[in-house]
Amino acid sequence: MPDWSYHTLFKPILFRLPPVQARDLTLGVMGRLASRRWGPQLIEFFGHMAPAKALQTSMLNVTFPTPVGLEAGLDRDGVGIGALARFGVGFVEIGPVTVGPVCASVAVRRQDAEEAVWSPDEPFGPGLDSWLKRLAVPLPVPVGARLAWAPGADAGVAAAERVEMLLKLAPHVAFFTLEASDPAWSEADWREHLAVIVAAAKTVGRPVLLSLRPESEVPSHVDGVDGFQVSGGIRHDNGWLEGPAAMPAIERLLAALRERFGASIPIIVGGVQEPADALALRKVGATLIQVGSGLVFSGPGLPKRINEAILWEGRGEARVSRVRPEPTTRAADLSGTGWLWAVLFGAGVCLVGLLALLVAISSVVLPYDEAWVGLTRLQLHAINPRLLAFMAHDRVSVTGATAATGILFLCLGWFGMWRGAHWARQTLLVGGLSGFLTFFLFIGFGYFDPLHALAVTLLLPFYWGALRFHRNRPGPNAPPILRRDRTWLRGQWGQLFFIALGAAVLTTGLVIMGFGVTRVFVQTDLAYLQTAADSLHSVNSRLVPLIAHDRAGFGGALFTNGLTILLLSLWGYRAGERWQWWAMLLSGLPSYVMALWVHLAIGYTSFIHLLPVYVGTLLLGLGLLFSYRYLMGEVRADAKA
Repeated sequence: MPDWSYHTLFKPILFRLPPVQARDLTLGVMGRLASRRWGPQLIEFFGHMAPAKALQTSMLNVTFPTPVGLEAGLDRDGVGIGALARFGVGFVEIGPVTVGPVCASVAVRRQDAEEAVWSPDEPFGPGLDSWLKRLAVPLPVPVGARLAWAPGADAGVAAAERVEMLLKLAPHVAFFTLEASDPAWSEADWREHLAVIVAAAKTVGRPVLLSLRPESEVPSHVDGVDGFQVSGGIRHDNGWLEGPAAMPAIERLLAALRERFGASIPIIVGGVQEPADALALRKVGATLIQVGSGLVFSGPGLPKRINEAILWEGRGEARVSRVRPEPTTRAADLSGTGWLWAVLFGAGVCLVGLLALLVAISSVVLPYDEAWVGLTRLQLHAINPRLLAFMAHDRVSVTGATAATGILFLCLGWFGMWRGAHWARQTLLVGGLSGFLTFFLFIGFGYFDPLHALAVTLLLPFYWGALRFHRNRPGPNAPPILRRDRTWLRGQWGQLFFIALGAAVLTTGLVIMGFGVTRVFVQTDLAYLQTAADSLHSVNSRLVPLIAHDRAGFGGALFTNGLTILLLSLWGYRAGERWQWWAMLLSGLPSYVMALWVHLAIGYTSFIHLLPVYVGTLLLGLGLLFSYRYLMGEVRADAKA
């Protein structure tokens, strides 16, 4: 459920449901997905949220993939924890954990106007045994556990419960956080309670952090705890409210803790709603930060956007090279020239498309086509006056798709790979590989095209060089948007339309490839030709395989084009990346203009046959319209939601 689908499709639906029902539905679906063998890979494919290695952070002898984590209380039953742990976070905090199940006395409320979530006072949840079952399947990131106690328990009973939970959870947990004392306990009871738990934690070698509410007083003593955790909710209406209203109190307590205990003690801070909040808390002194209700309102892409903001802040604009690196002249040292190989590869694909277009609009068939089928161009025309026009329409269409893909490859190299974008290399890898593999579709119809084989052979070294000599530079290439605004939301719609376009083109290519190696013709084809497939077979046994070669080639070109659009839109869509808008426009124009032109020119205007062209043109236009300000405008880091 990335931002482009959450804010456009799912959030409007979920926010019409009661909060508990919406939460259970969302977490349940994500949890079931993550539990499947292919689920984690699917989550990563659509979200591409794995944090860069440069974000690794160490605290209390624990290494976190990124300083961004999930706060306890977001998934109190743990049903979706397997999916949430793959949302680009560096750790998850489970809980509040109690020995036995605790039911909430009042339902959780979602306060949409304040973009906040209200929870009742008691530490409700499924209990220790349920969490142990959830944690039996290891998570890909470190886990923290917030230990609570049964409501109404005195300090001694609460200590015994916490020690029991600590010892049983220790094999699965990297650190523990402790809710502060009950107001009914005396200071002496609390000190004794805390000493028992700290002693138990030392026996299992796990750090303990004291969890404080934002409105709490700064403790006068540490009593053996290893650090602090500032939770994200403030007191409100006999419960706790987590949302933007809590941020001032969170910052005040964080600053006070730093002033009292210095810079060395670890402090984890929750309540982050936007990337701007995360950067502000890090400046005040947060060691790690946590998101909770922010995922509900800002969307599941929030951890990824925070990661990008931290990377951008960490390296600084001055360190971002805007000068294209010069390729080395030494054959033994080509590292960093992958972008140049990719540009040449994309230009080569465009050239192949142009040469194929010249053939398609002139002779249509080449001498080796005539030699293989045993018929001249005039004889083909004599068999059926519309046959050459039909073949031309396939060949012109395939040149449009090929040129469109070449433009995308060229842009990936020139603008993406030269900046060291890993996603650009991966897109070129998958898109180019699919293009090369579709060459082998000739096995399905038995016609080997020598010029196609020559083009593949000549392009392969450039493709290999682009992948071999790419130098990865982690981090965004443009300043990230730190707060949501209308431009950002329109941009999510633009991304959705581009993704739908890629999926539609990819699916159309698969269908055409399938027909190309099996039935060859659809009903509208035969209606245009005013003949039957058997009639063409009876005239010449090699005629239909020659046509099938064009059909399958067109399907393969569409499949590669659609896959490249899909991956670029999924992985590389970033605010302020103007080249992406132009790449979509300039790659879409030749494909759809040529397709419409050739069909009108030969009189093949069946609405059903041209429906994919109409749908693709509509999706492209909507994507360009909704993404214009997002991609082409200047990024405003101070934008308000």
